[in-house]
Amino acid sequence: MADRIQTNRDAEEGRHQISFRADYDMFSMDVTLPLQLHLLWTIIPPQQWRFTMQSSFIRAFRLLRFNILAFSLNKTPESIPCGCRRNTRRAAEVWMDEYKNFYYAAVPSARNVPYGNIQSRLEMKKRLGCKPFKWYLENVYPELRVPDHQDIAFGALQQGGNCLDTLGHFADGVVGVYECHNAGGNQEWALTKDKSVKHMDLCLTVVDRTSGSLIKLQGCRENDSRQKWEQIESNSKLRHVGSNLCLDSRSARMGGLTVEVCSPSLNQQWKFTLNLQS
Repeated sequence: MADRIQTNRDAEEGRHQISFRADYDMFSMDVTLPLQLHLLWTIIPPQQWRFTMQSSFIRAFRLLRFNILAFSLNKTPESIPCGCRRNTRRAAEVWMDEYKNFYYAAVPSARNVPYGNIQSRLEMKKRLGCKPFKWYLENVYPELRVPDHQDIAFGALQQGGNCLDTLGHFADGVVGVYECHNAGGNQEWALTKDKSVKHMDLCLTVVDRTSGSLIKLQGCRENDSRQKWEQIESNSKLRHVGSNLCLDSRSARMGGLTVEVCSPSLNQQWKFTLNLQS
């Protein structure tokens, strides 16, 4: 396969300007993760991994983004053949700069996949004056929401097949659960280093520090103790710091999420798509 890929590359180099190139035959990825920040895959022809640094790159970059939407979400990165996992790790190491840490958070097993010698790729990247990965996020796909380096956890906050959802509410609205749709939006959350659970500029806020108190969305305030949360029990629960009560979904259908005395109840089991710190 490697020989065939090289032959294809040699045959096409006479007809294309090449300034970004990847030796992958049958996959692409979107490690920036509009869909839960998981590594997603699709089968595409190798010639679609040929880019110029101008408009051709932008077209191909967006092509990869759209291709992932057609991929079956019931296939996980771990189910992809080992050879492809090797290639994605090589891509992360060569092209993604500090953003590769999000890839490793999504696919921890990738850290154990040998990826070979990438020195020639790094030298090519330097020789061609390739932009850093951050530049493409800011200029090619600026509308994409990616984790902040201050985030501890990011993505959907899942409980079984349901996810924490704003339900379209804004400031002073309650939150609930809704079937997970893996598309961000109302189900996209971040737990920050200052212990806020954020959706855009709104934070989960405990109205009253007593059991049964409703959770509301309110504007994030740095020193508001009503907005401080922490993960406990191997990152499987969210506990409000000021009250030591846990986020609970038992009343979701009747009025919204609440805080309750922490218990083994499944109503208190929550898991972020990505935990960026152990």
